Amino acid sequence: MIMVDGMDDVDTVYLKENEIKALYEMPIELPAHRIIRDIFVIDCYTGLRHSYW
Repeated sequence: MIMVDGMDDVDTVYLKENEIKALYEMPIELPAHRIIRDIFVIDCYTGLRHSYW
């Protein structure tokens, strides 16, 4: 659990390596959706939020 002043306890949620790999290998037809998926995978590996881009 992570403790933040003034906030309730929250559980850390993350994807495991095999789940990220499964997302990356998922066949997606629309190019725009593939770009979104790829950015999400990059975010998973870097720890950045999408809003930081």
